[in-house]
Amino acid sequence: FLLVLSIRFLRGASPLRAGRPRSDPRVVLPFGLGVGVLGAFLGIGGGIVMVLFMTIYMGFDIRRAIGTSTVVIIVNALAGTAQYLHQGIPDVPAGIAVGIAGALTATFGARATIRIPRATLRRIFGVFLLVVALRFLGVYSAAASLL
Repeated sequence: FLLVLSIRFLRGASPLRAGRPRSDPRVVLPFGLGVGVLGAFLGIGGGIVMVLFMTIYMGFDIRRAIGTSTVVIIVNALAGTAQYLHQGIPDVPAGIAVGIAGALTATFGARATIRIPRATLRRIFGVFLLVVALRFLGVYSAAASLL
């Protein structure tokens, strides 16, 4: 699935859903619940899934999808962090160090996203999807074992 979508984004294809963006609560709410569980379970914000959903189903422009996904990730991360802290699981100093570094560079990423043409941004996202898909397929593991 990710391979097919990565090719679509790499080709610079337009979103599958054209027209006015939609956000039907009957679909968006269950999707949000699923992303929350998935994100907490896998330790990810669910950004890939959210950007795909927002561009394909909701008809969002790639920039709006990335920006909205970032807001959702903040809320999800805070809730997940509170639960993990309650269980005493995270390495808080490491998390704070990585978080500060990420926060400092996130402003660069957000500014770059605004400046990069939409078609180029879709292709960059396509490359990212391709890398994730190949990782899931074990291509990196197979290549590393040959070295």
